[in-house]
Parts: sequence; structure tokens; C-alpha cells
Amino acid sequence: MYQIKLGMLRLSGFLQWGAYPFLQLAFQLGDWQGLLENQTKGTTLHGANAFEKATVVLGKLVHYSIIAVIPAMLHGWPAAALGSAAYMATQVTL
Repeated sequence: MYQIKLGMLRLSGFLQWGAYPFLQLAFQLGDWQGLLENQTKGTTLHGANAFEKATVVLGKLVHYSIIAVIPAMLHGWPAAALGSAAYMATQVTL
């Protein structure tokens, strides 16, 4: 039988706050990689034409502008960076 180390198990609730933001980052990078390579892990994007891919890129740019560019214009880059990091850290875990 496998023995669970209770010390790490007790800390797992705290560890997820440090690990899950990297999962969100992996999702974002994976999306861009899939668009550039025309495939994602386990499938290909055979049916996606240039217009459909452009709408995905446009949607991502709008998303990034909402979480970073607009706050930077209104409150400055340090505040926007902090807000974007907080958004990324809590998006997956909530």
C-alpha cells in the first residue's frame, strides 16, 4: 500500500495557490502554440479557416487588453501588473 505523507497533505491547500497560476499560464501558452502549429495535443485543427483563427486571436487580444492594457492606461503599469497577476492566480482556483 502507498503511504500518504500527512505533512504534505496538510499543506496541499496552500500549495495549490502557488501551483495553479502556472496551469492558467500553460493554458494560455498552449492556446497560442495550437494556433501556430495548427494542432493541439490529441487533435488537429483541420476545419479551422483563417477567419475562425483570426476571431480567436482577436478574442484573446480583447481579453488581454481588459486584464492588462486598460487598467495600465487608467492606473499605471505597476497596478495593472499586480491586478493581472492576482487575476491569473485566482482564475483557476475559485
